[in-house]
Amino acid sequence: MSTIKADTIVASDGTSPVTLTKQSAAKMFIDAEDGLASILKSLNVSSLDDDGTGDGGVNLVSSMDGANYAVSTGMHDNGAATIVKDCTVTDGTQAASSFDFETAYVNAATNRTNEDTRVHFTIHGDLA
Repeated sequence: MSTIKADTIVASDGTSPVTLTKQSAAKMFIDAEDGLASILKSLNVSSLDDDGTGDGGVNLVSSMDGANYAVSTGMHDNGAATIVKDCTVTDGTQAASSFDFETAYVNAATNRTNEDTRVHFTIHGDLA
């Protein structure tokens, strides 16, 4: 088995950076909890907006190349008797440097809609 060790990798001209092709890695991810008050882990996130119960936003450090990128959403089980959960990007709010979202769950015992306590987002697309 061979081992490659290098401090710098450049293109064949000796000065340009190597162009990576056919790769797709997440350009942003976040794991937040406590009604969006706490970021547990993130990449390319500058801050969160808490705009009210179940209403928030994510602000990016490095912008995407436009407003057309893929956002995957998810919610962590809050431990209640949850029957319906929803986590969506708010229609029309995706911008190159941010997006807004809404979260909610319906508790089977109380039939009340509440903000979920933990959310996850991932972006795939091209950085600016």
